[in-house]
Amino acid sequence: MKPIQFQSQNSVFTKPKNSELECGSLPTLSVGITTPGDNPKTIPLIISCWELDETDIENILRDKRVWLTAYGVQPPVSLESSTPELVEQQIDYDKSKQN
Repeated sequence: MKPIQFQSQNSVFTKPKNSELECGSLPTLSVGITTPGDNPKTIPLIISCWELDETDIENILRDKRVWLTAYGVQPPVSLESSTPELVEQQIDYDKSKQN
Protein backbone atom coordinates (compact mmCIF):
# COMPACT_ATOMS: atom_id res chain seq x y z
CA MET A 1 0.00 0.00 0.00
CA LYS A 2 1.37 3.41 -0.87
CA PRO A 3 0.20 7.01 -0.52
CA ILE A 4 -0.62 8.65 -3.84
CA GLN A 5 -1.19 12.16 -5.13
CA PHE A 6 -4.80 13.19 -5.77
CA GLN A 7 -6.60 16.08 -7.44
CA SER A 8 -7.50 18.19 -4.40
CA GLN A 9 -4.31 17.72 -2.37
CA ASN A 10 -2.83 20.97 -1.10
CA SER A 11 0.16 19.86 0.97
CA VAL A 12 2.77 17.14 1.35
CA PHE A 13 4.11 15.83 4.64
CA THR A 14 7.75 14.77 4.52
CA LYS A 15 9.90 12.71 6.86
CA PRO A 16 11.38 14.78 9.71
CA LYS A 17 15.12 15.24 9.25
CA ASN A 18 15.90 13.73 12.67
CA SER A 19 13.64 10.67 12.21
CA GLU A 20 15.10 7.21 11.91
CA LEU A 21 11.80 5.78 10.62
CA GLU A 22 11.63 4.58 7.05
CA CYS A 23 8.93 6.62 5.40
CA GLY A 24 8.21 8.63 2.29
CA SER A 25 6.22 11.72 1.47
CA LEU A 26 2.49 11.86 2.20
CA PRO A 27 0.32 13.96 -0.16
CA THR A 28 -2.69 15.38 1.72
CA LEU A 29 -5.65 17.68 1.65
CA SER A 30 -5.08 19.71 4.83
CA VAL A 31 -7.85 22.06 6.00
CA GLY A 32 -9.32 23.40 9.20
CA ILE A 33 -12.87 22.50 10.15
CA THR A 34 -14.99 24.20 12.78
CA THR A 35 -16.66 22.13 15.45
CA PRO A 36 -20.35 22.78 16.10
CA GLY A 37 -21.77 24.04 19.38
CA ASP A 38 -21.55 27.00 21.73
CA ASN A 39 -17.74 26.92 21.90
CA PRO A 40 -16.65 26.25 18.30
CA LYS A 41 -13.01 25.41 17.65
CA THR A 42 -11.10 25.05 14.42
CA ILE A 43 -9.32 21.72 14.26
CA PRO A 44 -7.04 20.39 11.54
CA LEU A 45 -8.38 17.77 9.16
CA ILE A 46 -5.87 15.84 7.05
CA ILE A 47 -6.93 13.44 4.29
CA SER A 48 -4.62 11.19 2.30
CA CYS A 49 -5.27 8.65 -0.46
CA TRP A 50 -3.63 5.22 -0.62
CA GLU A 51 -3.25 2.87 -3.56
CA LEU A 52 -3.40 -0.87 -2.96
CA ASP A 53 -1.34 -3.43 -4.85
CA GLU A 54 -2.59 -6.92 -5.70
CA THR A 55 -1.22 -8.40 -2.46
CA ASP A 56 -3.06 -5.74 -0.41
CA ILE A 57 -6.29 -6.51 -2.25
CA GLU A 58 -5.87 -10.27 -1.74
CA ASN A 59 -5.20 -9.76 1.99
CA ILE A 60 -8.24 -7.52 2.42
CA LEU A 61 -10.52 -9.88 0.51
CA ARG A 62 -9.26 -12.84 2.54
CA ASP A 63 -9.11 -11.26 6.00
CA LYS A 64 -11.67 -8.46 5.62
CA ARG A 65 -9.38 -6.24 7.72
CA VAL A 66 -7.29 -3.10 7.38
CA TRP A 67 -4.73 -2.18 10.03
CA LEU A 68 -3.90 1.41 11.01
CA THR A 69 -0.63 2.27 12.78
CA ALA A 70 -0.07 5.81 14.09
CA TYR A 71 3.21 6.87 15.69
CA GLY A 72 2.98 9.26 18.61
CA VAL A 73 -0.35 10.34 20.06
CA GLN A 74 -3.27 8.53 18.42
CA PRO A 75 -5.45 11.14 16.69
CA PRO A 76 -9.09 10.49 15.81
CA VAL A 77 -9.00 8.76 12.41
CA SER A 78 -11.32 7.34 9.77
CA LEU A 79 -10.70 4.71 7.10
CA GLU A 80 -12.98 4.82 4.08
CA SER A 81 -13.35 2.86 0.87
CA SER A 82 -14.83 5.74 -1.14
CA THR A 83 -13.82 9.36 -1.69
CA PRO A 84 -14.55 11.38 1.48
CA GLU A 85 -17.25 14.05 1.06
CA LEU A 86 -14.82 16.85 1.94
CA VAL A 87 -12.52 15.84 -0.94
CA GLU A 88 -15.50 15.87 -3.34
CA GLN A 89 -16.44 19.34 -2.06
CA GLN A 90 -12.87 20.59 -2.55
CA ILE A 91 -12.80 19.22 -6.11
CA ASP A 92 -16.11 21.01 -6.85
CA TYR A 93 -14.74 24.22 -5.30
CA ASP A 94 -11.52 24.01 -7.34
CA LYS A 95 -13.57 23.52 -10.54
CA SER A 96 -15.76 26.54 -9.73
CA LYS A 97 -12.66 28.75 -9.32
CA GLN A 98 -11.45 27.73 -12.79
CA ASN A 99 -14.65 29.01 -14.45
